[in-house]
Amino acid sequence: MRMPDLTALLTATAVFTSALAFAAKADEVHVLNWKGYGADEPWAVEAFEKATGNKVVNDFFNSEQEMLTKIRTNPGLYDVVMINAAFNDQAMAGKLIQPIDVSKLPNYADISKDKAGSPMLVHDGKVYGVPWVWGLTALAINEKSFDKPPTSIAEMWDAAHKGRVVIRDDAVEAVQFGAIATGQNINDIKDMDAVKTKLTSLMPQIKTF
Repeated sequence: MRMPDLTALLTATAVFTSALAFAAKADEVHVLNWKGYGADEPWAVEAFEKATGNKVVNDFFNSEQEMLTKIRTNPGLYDVVMINAAFNDQAMAGKLIQPIDVSKLPNYADISKDKAGSPMLVHDGKVYGVPWVWGLTALAINEKSFDKPPTSIAEMWDAAHKGRVVIRDDAVEAVQFGAIATGQNINDIKDMDAVKTKLTSLMPQIKTF
């Protein structure tokens, strides 16, 4: 048994979604994936292969734009792709993914209704993504640089860290960080100008993306 189509993922955030064409071999499941998100863990791959008889072939991307490009330029190669939910509409509009028959997913009913029914995943009653993880990238620190761990994301803007801050090159995440730093709800941002100003002021702090 194989997964016949490409399916999309939700992450806050990540979602598994389904492809539009068949992969090269009937006993292979080609997955376009973030590396280290969990779905590519050896134990998870081994358990899936044992349960289904299908071999998992992972291909990895480093950004959402790279992911979209890989799907466009390799039609029919991928069966499943992990997508940030914020990019699901773009993938759907480009006809890069197709609806998922969730009746074939026994655990789908266990997903909270607010996440499973997110408008980022469900269109006209059709499901284009299954939630996988939810959240935002955490703030990590070099413990040797602090006597006490910081308690606020505002630490990134401290002049003492000029040229020593690293963030992911992800537009959605950057805006969410800016929203948190300006005291806004990341899921209901009211003042994008404030976010833009705050992110612009972070630039001198950044060592690399």
